[in-house]
Amino acid sequence: MVGEQAQEMQLAHWLPTTPIRALAHMPGWLGLWFAIFPTVETLAAQGIAALLVLGSYTIVNVQLARRRDSA
Repeated sequence: MVGEQAQEMQLAHWLPTTPIRALAHMPGWLGLWFAIFPTVETLAAQGIAALLVLGSYTIVNVQLARRRDSA
Protein backbone atom coordinates (compact mmCIF):
# COMPACT_ATOMS: atom_id res chain seq x y z
CA MET A 1 0.00 0.00 0.00
CA VAL A 2 2.87 2.36 0.74
CA GLY A 3 4.37 1.99 -2.73
CA GLU A 4 1.00 2.61 -4.35
CA GLN A 5 0.43 5.76 -2.27
CA ALA A 6 3.91 7.07 -3.11
CA GLN A 7 3.24 6.47 -6.80
CA GLU A 8 -0.09 8.29 -6.57
CA MET A 9 1.74 11.25 -5.00
CA GLN A 10 4.23 11.13 -7.86
CA LEU A 11 1.41 11.17 -10.41
CA ALA A 12 -0.08 14.20 -8.63
CA HIS A 13 3.39 15.86 -8.73
CA TRP A 14 3.57 16.01 -4.92
CA LEU A 15 6.70 13.83 -4.92
CA PRO A 16 9.54 13.88 -7.43
CA THR A 17 10.07 10.85 -9.65
CA THR A 18 13.61 9.49 -9.79
CA PRO A 19 13.68 6.32 -11.90
CA ILE A 20 16.15 3.54 -11.14
CA ARG A 21 17.60 2.54 -14.51
CA ALA A 22 18.77 -0.87 -13.29
CA LEU A 23 15.15 -1.76 -12.46
CA ALA A 24 13.58 -0.19 -15.55
CA HIS A 25 12.81 -3.59 -17.08
CA MET A 26 10.77 -4.84 -14.12
CA PRO A 27 7.58 -6.60 -15.16
CA GLY A 28 4.44 -4.50 -14.85
CA TRP A 29 2.69 -7.09 -12.69
CA LEU A 30 5.01 -6.22 -9.78
CA GLY A 31 3.43 -2.79 -9.64
CA LEU A 32 -0.06 -4.17 -10.02
CA TRP A 33 0.19 -6.99 -7.49
CA PHE A 34 2.81 -5.78 -4.99
CA ALA A 35 2.96 -1.98 -5.58
CA ILE A 36 6.68 -2.20 -6.34
CA PHE A 37 7.69 0.55 -8.77
CA PRO A 38 11.23 1.24 -10.05
CA THR A 39 11.67 4.68 -8.49
CA VAL A 40 13.79 5.83 -5.58
CA GLU A 41 10.85 7.46 -3.78
CA THR A 42 8.51 4.46 -3.85
CA LEU A 43 11.17 1.98 -2.77
CA ALA A 44 12.43 4.36 -0.05
CA ALA A 45 8.89 4.80 1.29
CA GLN A 46 8.44 1.02 1.41
CA GLY A 47 11.79 0.59 3.14
CA ILE A 48 10.91 3.20 5.78
CA ALA A 49 7.53 1.56 6.36
CA ALA A 50 9.19 -1.85 6.76
CA LEU A 51 11.67 -0.41 9.27
CA LEU A 52 8.84 1.16 11.28
CA VAL A 53 6.88 -2.10 11.39
CA LEU A 54 9.89 -4.24 12.29
CA GLY A 55 11.11 -1.67 14.82
CA SER A 56 7.77 -1.46 16.61
CA TYR A 57 7.51 -5.27 16.64
CA THR A 58 10.98 -5.52 18.17
CA ILE A 59 10.25 -2.87 20.80
CA VAL A 60 7.06 -4.62 21.89
CA ASN A 61 8.81 -7.99 22.11
CA VAL A 62 11.63 -6.51 24.20
CA GLN A 63 9.11 -4.89 26.54
CA LEU A 64 7.19 -8.16 26.90
CA ALA A 65 10.39 -10.07 27.62
CA ARG A 66 11.34 -7.56 30.33
CA ARG A 67 7.90 -7.89 31.94
CA ARG A 68 8.17 -11.69 31.92
CA ASP A 69 11.65 -11.57 33.45
CA SER A 70 10.61 -9.17 36.21
CA ALA A 71 7.47 -11.14 37.12
